[in-house]
Amino acid sequence: VRTAAKKMQVDKGSIEQVKAWDGKTILKVQEDVDMSNDDDSGESDADDSGEGKENTVPLPPKWVTDVYKSATPWLQILKQGTQDEDAIKEVKKLNSFIEENHPANKKEPGEKSKAPKKQWQIPLDWFVMQYKDVNEQYDAFVSKPNDETKKKVESIYNNIHHCIERDHFPQSWGVMFKMVVYPWNTGKAADGSMIIGVRRTGAGHRVCVETKEEGRLIRRIISASKAGFKQVKEYTATEYFNLAGQQSKWTYEDREKFEEVLWVTEAQGGIRNAAANRRNPAVDCCVRMKDGIHILTLSNLYKVLGNGNAKSEIIRVCDRDNISYPWNA
Repeated sequence: VRTAAKKMQVDKGSIEQVKAWDGKTILKVQEDVDMSNDDDSGESDADDSGEGKENTVPLPPKWVTDVYKSATPWLQILKQGTQDEDAIKEVKKLNSFIEENHPANKKEPGEKSKAPKKQWQIPLDWFVMQYKDVNEQYDAFVSKPNDETKKKVESIYNNIHHCIERDHFPQSWGVMFKMVVYPWNTGKAADGSMIIGVRRTGAGHRVCVETKEEGRLIRRIISASKAGFKQVKEYTATEYFNLAGQQSKWTYEDREKFEEVLWVTEAQGGIRNAAANRRNPAVDCCVRMKDGIHILTLSNLYKVLGNGNAKSEIIRVCDRDNISYPWNA
């Protein structure tokens, strides 16, 4: 099937999406993204071996990348899985501008151009569809977090990134859902966010949640009222995950078991230590150890890895998720 698809010049992203298909949901594959075939030359892109090769799109000139920058705020809106009419209208205007100013449309009468008619245009319908699908599949993952639902999400955002790489679109148009299948019960907050765990504070709880924002996942510690009293009560009535449960056990001796930091919560600012004149931000860190996944406080991560290595890991995941470093909160 893969060989046949290549001979038909089906792009790699669509092939991967079909491979990941569960046979139940309505399959929507990439359309109109490989725009380099839409030309007047009538030439085939198959090589001498008969294998269809994926067309390459030339790097767009600066005036086109400037158009992409103008489109980015609108793509960020669409990335939330919406079909915002204003965003769609504005991107269509930008596509019209690209078409009108493309050199292929300024050739002399009778001159034949090999440039694709839609070269450098934004495949708007395709992006809208992919963003909608990836958000829906992530919501399904929150309801039933397991490897199967995780793979469905990953298949779609890999498809998006493949298109971005090939067509030289801005990296910010991609989706970065760094998902984790936790080895404990999770819940769902009032706004649909995933509840990862809770920490008792006095008579109430602080709740660690995972939220979708502009094509990325952000983890935060919020109040039970913000997460939803009803939802938190339902979660704590199960075998819930206590964020404070094993914090006292971590030492430098655990360093050999460490593999990677998966994420850190977005720092909300901490209590200022007047004597040291610095903040102690309330931050939790999800860490993969050789024996599984754990949640450590920021101070325990420093204890396990040492200041230098811990800081390096935190910088890496904060840069990936586009959140502030804890020490800047």
